[in-house]
Amino acid sequence: MEIILRDTDVPGAGTLPIDWGDGQAPAPFRETVRAVVYDPEMDTFLILHVSRYDRYEVAGGGREDGEAITETLSRELAEETGVTEYEIIAELGSVREYFERAGIERLHHAFLVRPTIALSEPEFTDKEIFEGTSRQWISANEILDVMDTMPGQDYASRFVWYRSRLLVERSLRLLKSRSS
Repeated sequence: MEIILRDTDVPGAGTLPIDWGDGQAPAPFRETVRAVVYDPEMDTFLILHVSRYDRYEVAGGGREDGEAITETLSRELAEETGVTEYEIIAELGSVREYFERAGIERLHHAFLVRPTIALSEPEFTDKEIFEGTSRQWISANEILDVMDTMPGQDYASRFVWYRSRLLVERSLRLLKSRSS
């Protein structure tokens, strides 16, 4: 199942200034992997908080040349969350984003995963450290309330927030359907 997001789908994105944070426009097309991390024993989700933008998001990042999707998933989980061993609970499908005002397209492959061993420390990039990225466990009962807070006034953050919230919603529906 594919979700398609355009400027007009993301609340408020069409009116915000375009600011990529580091001053450099991203590549016109990028393929990425996103992971919703869930611990069924604690009924919690591991989510990233980016304090610079006051934004909550799911883990993930860009696929490198020659890298299989599952290799990208493993690398990004280890780097951003410290999850080094996991089980894929479900493939959540993909999200295709069109940042129409900026001429950029993203294709995100999304997974719901469960850590199978204790987490190690994440290996945040210099940019993620500068932006104040941290990981937080949030209960399944509270996750959507936490993610309801729309992030600051920048174009890219709105897309990241909206995509992440849609993936968490999809994960919650899937988990609920499996427990019924």
